Amino acid sequence: MADTSDLKIMIDISQVDPDLEPEELESLTDSLKNEISELVEDAELVRESEIPEGGKPALAGFVLGILKTEVSVKNIQALMGVLQDRFGSKPIELTGEKNGNKFSIKVGKPEDLDQAVAAFQKLAEAVE
Repeated sequence: MADTSDLKIMIDISQVDPDLEPEELESLTDSLKNEISELVEDAELVRESEIPEGGKPALAGFVLGILKTEVSVKNIQALMGVLQDRFGSKPIELTGEKNGNKFSIKVGKPEDLDQAVAAFQKLAEAVE
């Protein structure tokens, strides 16, 4: 169970390679889920019902390429490091939420991930 210092973060990797077939994107998402499992409280595929209207189409009730996680503030830096190592300058969208406060950022270069870390840490501190 997540404690009060955890942030809910959605990691959208669906655009890292627009040419991926659905099965390849599913495999990539599952691989990332396994890779970050020790850094986050929870990591699971996002259900179609959890995406706002007009969002990405789903396959079998899940939206491929998006993971929802709960991560502690102390592990945000490590999580962003894994994303940087894994995807480099490929586009990733991160959305964070804590106590109803939300933040969204698209990253595609190392500086963006540094900004994301700072933004998520600030979000966590602002709502404690």
